[in-house]
Amino acid sequence: MDRAVIRGLDLTLRPGELTAVVGPNGCGKTTLLKIIAGVYEPSGGAVLLEGRPLREYSQGDYRDNVYIWGVSSVIHPLTVRENVAICRLSDSGDHGTLASALSDAGAEDIVRGLPQGTETMLTRVLEDGQQLSWGESLRIIIARALYARAEIMLIDEPALGLDRQAVQGLVALLKRLAKNRIVVLASHDPEIVSMADHVVELAEGAQAALQTARN
Repeated sequence: MDRAVIRGLDLTLRPGELTAVVGPNGCGKTTLLKIIAGVYEPSGGAVLLEGRPLREYSQGDYRDNVYIWGVSSVIHPLTVRENVAICRLSDSGDHGTLASALSDAGAEDIVRGLPQGTETMLTRVLEDGQQLSWGESLRIIIARALYARAEIMLIDEPALGLDRQAVQGLVALLKRLAKNRIVVLASHDPEIVSMADHVVELAEGAQAALQTARN
C-alpha cells in the first residue's frame, strides 16, 4: 500500500482488561488485530511483549499463546471434540480439558443436546451430521480458543449475525474470559463496546488512534 493504515497508535494491553477497537469500515480494525497476532509486521514502530519486540520471540512460541477468530472462523466437518481440539489434535483425548473448555465457553448444554455428545459430527454433508446455529457455533469456536490455552484472544466482529439475547450472553462470557487473559475485540456493536475496559477509536482519513479508558 502507498499509505499507512494506522498511525499514532500507542496502546498497552494487560491481562484482566478487555479492549474494544472501533471505527468505520476500512479503518484498520482487522489489520490491528493481525498486527497484534504477529500475522503482519508493522512497517513502522514495534509490537512489544514484556518489553521485547515480537521478532525476538520464535513465531511458534508466541502464536501458541494467541488465538484470533472472527466471521471467517468456521466449524469444520469434524466431531465436536475434533473441532474444539483442532489446534492441539495430539491432545484431543484430554477429556478433562475438553469438558472444561466447553463449560467455560457456555457450550456444555449445546453439546449435551447433541445425539452423540462430543462425538457428534458437525456437518450438513453426512446424513446423521448436525448443523449448529451461528450463535452455537461461536461457543464451539470460543471453546477451541480455550482448549488451545490462548492467553491472548483477538476477536473480530463477534456479534455479527446474533440477536440481542445472544449478544447479551456473549458480552457476559467475554467479560469472564478477560479476567485472566488479554482480550481485544473489533466491533460495531454498542452493547459489546460499552462493557470494554478500554476503547481504541481508529479514525477515518488520518487514521489516528485514540485510547479511551472506560473506567
